[in-house]
Amino acid sequence: MSGAALTVLITTFLASTVEAVEMVTIVVGVGATRGWRSTWLGVAAGLVILVVVVAVFGLALILVMRFRPEGIVPARRGV
Repeated sequence: MSGAALTVLITTFLASTVEAVEMVTIVVGVGATRGWRSTWLGVAAGLVILVVVVAVFGLALILVMRFRPEGIVPARRGV
């Protein structure tokens, strides 16, 4: 793995960690304010939506990368 790829990997992981901490803070705040039942229903609904969005766009990205013309999205091999 090159240095640039490792840098992107680390910064992406750290950004995701910050977002996870922010999400937990919001869930605890809403749960303490409005009650835990509605909070957990909101968390479950958000996770379902996230799974659907990741599945749809992940599949679309796989299809684009598999069946792309070489001029539109060039593949960089050996980087």
